[in-house]
Amino acid sequence: MARSLATSPASGRADPVVVGALVVAAGLRLLGLGAAPLAPAEAPFWGAATAPGSVLPAIALASGIPPLGTGLAHLAGALGGVNELIVRWPAAAAGVALVALLVPLARRLGGRTLGRWAAWIAATSPFLVFYDRTATPLALTTLLATLATWYYLFLPTGRQWALVRFGGAMLLLATASLATPLLMIAQGMFLWVRRARAHLWWQWGRGVMVALVVTLLWLGRLEPGAAEPAGGLAGIGARLVGSLVAFALGETLPLWQPVSLAGLVLVGGLAGLGLWRVHRPGRQFLLIFGGVPLLLASVAPRELPGEVPLVLWAAPAWPAFGLAVAAGVAALGPTGRRVAFAGLAAVAAFGVGGVFQLPASAPPAFRLPLLEVVRFIAARAEPGDVVVATAETMLPHHAERHPLGLRVVDARAAAAVVAAERPPRVWYLALLPEEASAERAPRWLPEHYRLVEQRSYGEPDPLSQALRQAQGVPEHTHLLLALYQRR
Repeated sequence: MARSLATSPASGRADPVVVGALVVAAGLRLLGLGAAPLAPAEAPFWGAATAPGSVLPAIALASGIPPLGTGLAHLAGALGGVNELIVRWPAAAAGVALVALLVPLARRLGGRTLGRWAAWIAATSPFLVFYDRTATPLALTTLLATLATWYYLFLPTGRQWALVRFGGAMLLLATASLATPLLMIAQGMFLWVRRARAHLWWQWGRGVMVALVVTLLWLGRLEPGAAEPAGGLAGIGARLVGSLVAFALGETLPLWQPVSLAGLVLVGGLAGLGLWRVHRPGRQFLLIFGGVPLLLASVAPRELPGEVPLVLWAAPAWPAFGLAVAAGVAALGPTGRRVAFAGLAAVAAFGVGGVFQLPASAPPAFRLPLLEVVRFIAARAEPGDVVVATAETMLPHHAERHPLGLRVVDARAAAAVVAAERPPRVWYLALLPEEASAERAPRWLPEHYRLVEQRSYGEPDPLSQALRQAQGVPEHTHLLLALYQRR
C-alpha cells in the first residue's frame, strides 16, 4: 500500500510554503482562543479540567466521550490553571499538528505540490478552524485518525515497528473517539479492494485488536440509546449532505448566501476533479477512507450526550476529503490554480470570519448567548432570589466569571433546596430541544410559584433549523429563562 501510493518521496528540507501554512494555522486557532465564553458543548471538558482526577471516568461516561480528551483537559488545567484558553488549547494544538501530518500523507499520494495545497487547505478550512477552537473531541479525533492512516500505509513493509506504531495510533484513537470502528471498516475494505494477502490481513488484525476491545468495552458502559439511528432514509441523506456541507464550508456560513452556494460548487468540483485525476490506488484510497466513514456516520448514530455535534462521527473522513480537494487544485494548470485559490480564499475568509462571530447558522450548542443571559439576570435580580439552572447551561461557570450575587442551584437538587428555603423569586434557566416555553419547567415550580416572565434565546435561522430537523437529530436549540414569584 505505501509503495503503491508513494509517487514522490518526502523531502528532508523544510518547505517554506508548508511552514507558512503552519504559521497561519497556528494563528487562526490561537488568536483570541480564550476570549469566547464556554459553550454547552464544552461542558464535559470544563468539568474534567476543574474536577479531581478520581471523577474523570464518571465525567467521560456521563458525556459519552472516551477519556483521552477529557484527560488532556484535566492535565492542562492542573499544569496551567483553569480558564477557557487552557481548556481549549489541546484541541488547537491537535489542529496545527494535523496540518503538519497531512503533508507527508499528501506527498505519498501525489507529490510535493499536493502536499503544499493540502497544508493550506487544512490550515484555512473553516470546518477545522471552528472545531479546533473548541473543547470538543473532533480535533483530536481527526488528528489521530490521520496518524493511524499514515502508519497503516506502512504495514506492507512487515516490520515490527510498523505494526507497533499502527496499533498504538489506533489505541489512542479508541480512547479519544467512538468513531474508531468506522475507520477500522474503511481499513479492512481497502485491504479487500487491494486484494491483500493473508499475512497483511493478519498484520492489520493484530494492529486493531486492542483498539477494538477498548471501543467495545466503552460502548458497553454507555447508557442504552446513546447511538440510536434516527430519521429513516431521509434522515440518513440529510446527515450525509450536512456532513459534506460542513466539511466544505464550515459551520457558520448560511447556505443561502451566494458565497456559500458558489463555495459548494467550487469545493465539490475540485474534490471530483481530484478523484478523477489521481492515480488508481490513490482514488481507491480517497473514496474508501472518505466515503466509508461518511456513509456509516450518516447511518448509525445520533448526537452524543453533552451536545457533541453529529459531524464528530464523520471526522475520520475529513483528511480524505481535504486531500481530494487538494488533488483537484494540483491537477489544474497555472490559471486554473489561481482561480481556485481565489475561490477557496473567499470561502475561507467568510467561513473563518464566521467562527469569530458565531451567527445564527452556527450549531446551537456553540452560539447560545449564555453570558448575555447572566448579565440580564444580574441586572434584574433582587435580594433573596435563587437561580435554578440545568447543568448544560454552564451557568455556574459563567456566574463565577461574572458574579451574580445570587445562589445558583443545579436543577437536579433544586426541588429540595427551594422547598427548604422558600425564596421569594426563582429564576429558571434550561436548554430545550424545541421551542422554549415555561411549560417545560419542573412540575414543582408551578405548584408553589406563579410565572411572572419568560424569555427565549438563540433560535437558529429557519433554513439551518429545517436542515437539522431533517437529520432526525434532537438538538438543544433554545434557551429558556423564566422568572417565578412565590404564591
